[in-house]
Amino acid sequence: MAIIREAMTKRNVLQKDLAAASGLSQTQVSVRLRVIGPPIPNDQLAAMCEALGMTVDGVLEEARTRAAIGHSPTAGTPDEDEQTQAVGRRIAASLWVGCDDPDFIVLAIDQNMFRDDNRFWTPSRKQLALMWALHDLAYTIGRRYPIRDPFILKPVIEPSEIVP
Repeated sequence: MAIIREAMTKRNVLQKDLAAASGLSQTQVSVRLRVIGPPIPNDQLAAMCEALGMTVDGVLEEARTRAAIGHSPTAGTPDEDEQTQAVGRRIAASLWVGCDDPDFIVLAIDQNMFRDDNRFWTPSRKQLALMWALHDLAYTIGRRYPIRDPFILKPVIEPSEIVP
């Protein structure tokens, strides 16, 4: 819902922050805030509104007003999740091509992300984009190789020695 996304942007609230404040999972928030997505259940809308200091009635009234005049300022504009997922996908595609060269991996990340001074790319969004890249790589590898096969790399250190 554009009104919620706009409120998040104005308040500099990330999806994970809204999820934590509203008691929803980040996945639930992400799915509900997509431009083309399922309707938001009333209880989830109420939780998100409360977390953003808004009222459900105010949001619904604004939505009715916008619908009546055909106003949709964010239609066709990728939201935060779409932006980070798109950059993650570009990184994953680059890594897929040159994954056997450590120097290429560094270049792929540098060239696909954050080259210009852009305030959108906060450390949290950079991390989310890299998580999307890992997700896409893992999905691609999982589709190519049976999951029942053991992971081919040995642990670097024993799991009990990893700092929690």
